Amino acid sequence: MSKSEVHLSDEEKIIEKACKESLLEPKLLAHHIKKYYGLSIQQSKIRTYLKNKGLYTPTEKKEKMEGNPKMRSLSLVHAGWFQFQGKKVIAFLDDASRYILALGEFDSAESENAIKILKEAESVASSVNSVIETLVDRVSPSIINRKGKKGENLEFQIYVEKKGIKTITTKNTFISNKLTRWIREYKKHRNRFESAEKYKTWYNRRIHGALNLKIGETPQEAFIRRLGQ
Repeated sequence: MSKSEVHLSDEEKIIEKACKESLLEPKLLAHHIKKYYGLSIQQSKIRTYLKNKGLYTPTEKKEKMEGNPKMRSLSLVHAGWFQFQGKKVIAFLDDASRYILALGEFDSAESENAIKILKEAESVASSVNSVIETLVDRVSPSIINRKGKKGENLEFQIYVEKKGIKTITTKNTFISNKLTRWIREYKKHRNRFESAEKYKTWYNRRIHGALNLKIGETPQEAFIRRLGQ
């Protein structure tokens, strides 16, 4: 054990451990520590300690993006499709809870891969006796509005239509920015995990700033809570 570790206070040890497991900024980290360690530590103290240890660099203040508190889980699901480190990433993210329903990485973004991940998302919905009502995506690029060379619907669109799932594309920045910010978080933290599945589990169990901070709510908890709304 190094000298620096010997002289760490109990609070500092908890701050460092909580930071490494959650990768949260000081404001949210304070809620994480209170929830999982039963300890209240001022945000300013957490911020100062992390800055001194080189574990935190202040960034430009983000626009707070709270969702509609009355929106039900699965009433609106984001369809994400993007490229990361040579892989095509396909994800379905619940709007109300920020819960990742399904996530996959592929060598190509063919319709069959999109259908495979959507079926996984549908399975999650089925497990809580519910269904995905509407898929939403940005105008471009989009899983929803991609067409074949002759302008025909691809297998994904045909599958969604048969399942009775509504689809919309939007230029609404409030809606589309939720997916944009999630993609940014994915790219920032994905390499810390052995697989996309492990990243998904970590993300769903991590406190989210757009949810109920009074209880340190995670996407997984919000997903269940908002099912009956």
